[in-house]
Amino acid sequence: MALTPNEKEMLAVFKEVKKTNAWAMGKKLLYSTEYAEDLLKGLCAKGYLGKQAGGKYPIYSLTGKGKQEIAGRRTL
Repeated sequence: MALTPNEKEMLAVFKEVKKTNAWAMGKKLLYSTEYAEDLLKGLCAKGYLGKQAGGKYPIYSLTGKGKQEIAGRRTL
């Protein structure tokens, strides 16, 4: 499954941060927290991110697949 432009933008943020949640990601990219959470869940389902902690806003970080994806991308 191909990544959407917004998913690519979100993955690029992981060049700057090691871990984040939907609230922080939404604030950084000017997305609603709900939309950021949907994108993070989608990237997790596609294997690019792993969920590290539960709660209202789980913490996400890159998987090996995610690291490979952003290795060749420029920071936005």
